[in-house]
Amino acid sequence: MEKSKLFWMYAILLLAVGLSSCSKDDDLSPEEKSVVGYWQLVGVYHYDNQESLTDINVVEYRADGTMTIYINGQQTNQMRYLLRAEEGSKGVFKYCCGESPYFDDEPYSSSSLTIDGDLLITRYYGCFNQTTCYYRRISNLNDVDHDVSWLGRHT
Repeated sequence: MEKSKLFWMYAILLLAVGLSSCSKDDDLSPEEKSVVGYWQLVGVYHYDNQESLTDINVVEYRADGTMTIYINGQQTNQMRYLLRAEEGSKGVFKYCCGESPYFDDEPYSSSSLTIDGDLLITRYYGCFNQTTCYYRRISNLNDVDHDVSWLGRHT
């Protein structure tokens, strides 16, 4: 049951990751363009507790406003996403995703996405939850690191 719970937790976190609803790459800001591509999950932290990774999780963000989730090389989900720059903070975005994503400005939860070079960081804050995920940029699905047991220790 614990593995199933962890799988769904990762799935929900990956669903929360987003990009822009733009249809052309030319319409994206330089920061939004930096999100487009493939990202491999390398670390998950709930508060300060690191979760161990047993599967290879990759998210592909596309300039057309769709994202695709791959687990162990198999596509598991595809959905729309939105990305909105946080006022006054360059490179930090509020995001949401799903079948029909929209920004919900509820004061008790928020999600953010930050790009720092080849590192993408997502943060989810809820009433009783704080989760931070670290992803490293990869060139394509063949560029994944198969030894996921050590990845989180190097973020």
